Amino acid sequence: SKEPRAVVSLSDFYGAAVLADRNAFASAGVTARVVAEPHPSVDIKLARAARLNDEVVLHLTGADAGVGDYLKAVQWGRSMGDAGHVLYTVGAVRVTRTYPSRDSVRAEVIQIFGDYRVGDLMLMAEEYPIVPGMESEVEEGGPVGTVLGFTEDQTLVATTETIFLDVGAADGVHVGDVFAIFPSTATAEVAVFADRLSVVRVVHTSEETATARVTELRDAGMRPGAPVRRVERMPQ
Repeated sequence: SKEPRAVVSLSDFYGAAVLADRNAFASAGVTARVVAEPHPSVDIKLARAARLNDEVVLHLTGADAGVGDYLKAVQWGRSMGDAGHVLYTVGAVRVTRTYPSRDSVRAEVIQIFGDYRVGDLMLMAEEYPIVPGMESEVEEGGPVGTVLGFTEDQTLVATTETIFLDVGAADGVHVGDVFAIFPSTATAEVAVFADRLSVVRVVHTSEETATARVTELRDAGMRPGAPVRRVERMPQ
């Protein structure tokens, strides 16, 4: 029998870019080194890339991580004005060993999403909230908001790409919720389903914002500021 499908995959959840306030940002630590025999031709002074299944040593500053905990390696991207800076996830690791001093741990790289290197900042990863087989349910009159922008600096968007919305956990938005995006001339409250430009599914929530993946696209010319309305919600 087939395994039940998760509406948001583990990699979509852990790999999601988020918006963060660079001035108020507190990381959990940094990747200090990759545990590996150096290749004779590799200059050790270069910040070495971490690969899948590598072991890394993390120096922790703002966190107490135990064996089995997940952390994400992140890198700053561009500014999106008042909404914050884009924070890209480049890798995910699972802690395999702690040391008595508690300020260092060993971890295994379990996912790679980008150019994960020694020196990258680390964040404790939130718990994956999706139960496989659980589906979102159609909703009338869900919360409304707008498109803040795209995670990549571009004007046209395609399916599987991600965008930021200006609604988040504080508005009752959950991972797995589905939003319809409407033309800028509409208001989300009264827009009809037939008018939608695209449909997106939330893959990560912050307090004030959400990251959502485009699942259906009728018009690639979606603009920041376009109104959105939740049309399906995950059962809580």
